[in-house]
Amino acid sequence: LEDKCEVSLKRPRKEEITLGVDIILKCQVTGNPEPNILWYHNKFRLFNTEKLKVLDGGPRLRLSNITG
Repeated sequence: LEDKCEVSLKRPRKEEITLGVDIILKCQVTGNPEPNILWYHNKFRLFNTEKLKVLDGGPRLRLSNITG
């Protein structure tokens, strides 16, 4: 028996942000077993860096000191 979970994806809405500030991206998923959340940009997995930080085990991603 294989465990499966349903995932509902919503496209992020466009927002204006202030350069030099931090923003937090959020995702919501539910499932049993609990889903493992990984963040990607242009097909490359994102890992914690000085400017990127995965929060709460995955559902939030903080981008620090946004530049243009």
